[in-house]
Amino acid sequence: MRLDGYLNGAAYQKKEGDEKAEGEVAGKPVRAEIATIATWIPASLQVLQDNDQLSGQVDLLLGVGVRQKLEAELITGAGGDGEILGFNAQATAAGITTGQPVDRIGAALTDLKAEGWNPNVIVMNPRDWFAIESERAEDGDGQYVIGTPRDPAPPSLWGTPVVVTNGMPQGKALILDTTTAALLDRQQVTVEASRHDGDNFRRNLVTILAELRAGLAVFAPTATRLVTLTGAPTP
Repeated sequence: MRLDGYLNGAAYQKKEGDEKAEGEVAGKPVRAEIATIATWIPASLQVLQDNDQLSGQVDLLLGVGVRQKLEAELITGAGGDGEILGFNAQATAAGITTGQPVDRIGAALTDLKAEGWNPNVIVMNPRDWFAIESERAEDGDGQYVIGTPRDPAPPSLWGTPVVVTNGMPQGKALILDTTTAALLDRQQVTVEASRHDGDNFRRNLVTILAELRAGLAVFAPTATRLVTLTGAPTP
């Protein structure tokens, strides 16, 4: 249930018995797809039996692979049947066309706070964060603005934590109030191996499958901002 458009009708009840003020919540049902994300590989039964650690390493790699895909889709997913509609596709465009990346992020944070939201995370690409982290002062002494290479500052801008992920496209920053969204975790990552797949039994092969099921519910898109860090925002 999407709840954008809440009208705060709170007011005094001046006299006992007076009718109290009525508010309004503009709710609208929206479908959030539950997606299955999976991958599999064939493996030699003999090799797995001869190397006890290999099975664990393969399970780890496949599990990380589906988690990384989920992370990317939560941010940039285009939606569709059985596919996640990510934050970027639902976020409100910040519409800020001037200023340095840090200033644009600060302005978007201010806009959200002025509208009554509580933005508590900034999502950035690692290269964009490094560009900010490695910025030096222009006063001639060449000192780093944020921390130093020896003692880097925790990822944070304007008092708001920064989450760095490859799932965020370079040149964009996502700001959101995480209390207005939910990860719909239907099945955590499972990794299974089976010889009962095709002619595996006759060929001494094993099929190793990793999968998860999850979705994303964004209850208030106005509690998010998608910031273009340089140039003008893409229409």
